[in-house]
Amino acid sequence: MDEPKIGVTPETPEGEPSTPENGEPVGGEPTAQTVPLERFREVYGKVKELEGEISTLKAKPQSAEDDKELQAKLYLKNLYKEVLKEEQEVSLKQEKQKVIDFNASVDDVLMINPGITRTDFLKFISEKSKEYGIESVPGALKIYKDLRAIALTASEKAKEELKKKPGLPSHEGGGSKATYDDKGKSLQDIAQEVARGLK
Repeated sequence: MDEPKIGVTPETPEGEPSTPENGEPVGGEPTAQTVPLERFREVYGKVKELEGEISTLKAKPQSAEDDKELQAKLYLKNLYKEVLKEEQEVSLKQEKQKVIDFNASVDDVLMINPGITRTDFLKFISEKSKEYGIESVPGALKIYKDLRAIALTASEKAKEELKKKPGLPSHEGGGSKATYDDKGKSLQDIAQEVARGLK
């Protein structure tokens, strides 16, 4: 199962399948129909070889023996195409079954844990499955809960620290502690009182 997989892709002008480095087919969207890379290359190579032989046989004047050989090669070509199609169908069925099993497992886990939303959980699985080596939905749930608990405690701790009053430095100036009642007094009256207090 660790074999790399490749989707059925269009051909380049040279006759080779055109696939980018990431293994996804050209066109931007991966297809659900995949076969092992080695098997695809084997069948694809045989089909190309047979097509080449067929074209050379068609170009030659045909005898009864050549005609039988041509028909045998056409039969083999069609047979290889059928085998490739069957393998693709089996692969597609397996992929569909994996998706169904995965969705059922996610539904079971979420039914037991109603506080977790499906979209958040699936987003977590898709983004973090390789990073944390997640291989099962229950394992993903445990990691999700742990990370969520850590995030909640960190945010609560940060909120508590923000609620605390900051320690302000004490006033070092020696300003006067007397308060003046200057209601109803003019500036000149206040100045005279202060001057008398200084004498």
